[in-house]
Amino acid sequence: VYFDQYSGLEKMNVHRFDQHFVCSSSELLKELTRFNATRYPELIPGRIREIYESFLGDLERNVDRMVSFPRTLTHNDFNPRNLCIRNDSEVPVTVLYDWELAIFQNPQHDLIEFLVFVLDEGSLRSDYLYYADFYLKNLEKAVGRNFSRKHFVEVLDLNALILALVRMNLYLLGHNILNLEFLDRVYRNLTAYISEAFDSAIGADS
Repeated sequence: VYFDQYSGLEKMNVHRFDQHFVCSSSELLKELTRFNATRYPELIPGRIREIYESFLGDLERNVDRMVSFPRTLTHNDFNPRNLCIRNDSEVPVTVLYDWELAIFQNPQHDLIEFLVFVLDEGSLRSDYLYYADFYLKNLEKAVGRNFSRKHFVEVLDLNALILALVRMNLYLLGHNILNLEFLDRVYRNLTAYISEAFDSAIGADS
């Protein structure tokens, strides 16, 4: 309904992911990353921190690359804790709840968040891309448009970084007090994906 179509969402106070929305928080994101890297060096080793700092150092261009792919209404907290299966009809229906963080952004954001929660620790980038290809095929069918797989995956990778720098940075702050049992596994999944994606990009460029 809202694919590449923001009209109507502003009235519902759904923010739009763009340069103003993200770049105005760049200093906060840098400080959160520095603090969490010091607090959790086992989760944010030097190499991952370098990738984060490189992304934040070129934030405007990276956001431009992200918004070059269509945006849509996203849940923005899309993980198994916020969904259930309703079996009161012949065909089971997926029900999503807790939409207070909804945002107009790339659909890849909800995709990568869900995958880092549900895939086994140690899953390879190829495992993620298997499901990403399935998603892309069904997205094209749903909206009646074709997209470059290379572009789709590039934006998926960038959304993985945004997920780490925004949502996961905040999770790590809460982790100091709440001891979130799921977080270590999910965070390691995310950084393993990011590291492999970054290495793949370096290899492709060299």
